[in-house]
Amino acid sequence: MRLRQELLPNPFLLITVASWGFNFVAVKEAYRQIDAPAVTLLRFLVMWGSLALLCLWRKESLRYPREDALKLIYLGFVSLGIYIFLFMEGMRGSGSTEGAILLQMSPVFTAFLAAAFGLERFSWGALGGAFVAFCGTGLVLYGPAGDHENKLLSNVIVMFAALMWAYSVTLMRPLLLKYSPLRVLTLSMPGALPVMLAYGLFPALRQDWRSVHLYGWAMFFHIAIISGVVAFLCFYQGVRQVGATGATLYQFLVPIAAMGFSLLVQHTHLTLHQLAGFLIVLAGVGYALRARSMATTAVPVNSSA
Repeated sequence: MRLRQELLPNPFLLITVASWGFNFVAVKEAYRQIDAPAVTLLRFLVMWGSLALLCLWRKESLRYPREDALKLIYLGFVSLGIYIFLFMEGMRGSGSTEGAILLQMSPVFTAFLAAAFGLERFSWGALGGAFVAFCGTGLVLYGPAGDHENKLLSNVIVMFAALMWAYSVTLMRPLLLKYSPLRVLTLSMPGALPVMLAYGLFPALRQDWRSVHLYGWAMFFHIAIISGVVAFLCFYQGVRQVGATGATLYQFLVPIAAMGFSLLVQHTHLTLHQLAGFLIVLAGVGYALRARSMATTAVPVNSSA
């Protein structure tokens, strides 16, 4: 019965996939009117304020627990600070194909880190499924007309972004066993503030905000609220329910969702090899989830459950 339940798609993670998938379209559209660092900083501030208000409404404590205060701040520094900075900077020079594929290495990194930290037992089956999904993602994103210039440094930066995200997922799992996703996300936000200010303050001050049209603000709303607040909370809840490795496997579906939204909004064309890649990704993720669910965890999720 438990195996059957774990094989069912996690609704919170499916919401995350859809939100983050559309985020690629929303970001591209918003960048037409707002500079990237300015978007990043404003998104961070709107997220922080929205989460604080949501905590007050839900009567979640905004006080830091003494034993985990530094862990929460450090989580925010890594997940909402360093990761975002590396991703944005890496994507300045990396091609969309290279960057998206490299970022999909995060589930592989997560599997190794979760096993190294004793959070989950390592599963070769899950790694094999992840590799299959990774190959499918490459097939989906491959474009023979793409830019073939050497972008080694930018690609390395994106690879480090994938590693930072995987590290963030392993950091958040123990905290999510003690506190709600909303509280963990809200209390971790201040840790990213120094990085966000250093990255986006001056571009935000130079930005002509009066020139941003309603469409640009609508795209920003998705970036900050839907993709930022809602999707992050759903992802944290997903990590809480299926574990770090299981949750990050869903990220293989994000490029597929992005491609689908691109078809609807930007009228791009779906090729035969992209359709084949889509099916391979689904097969790889399904196999990885099945293999992982059959492996026992090294550390119990909750001894009282």
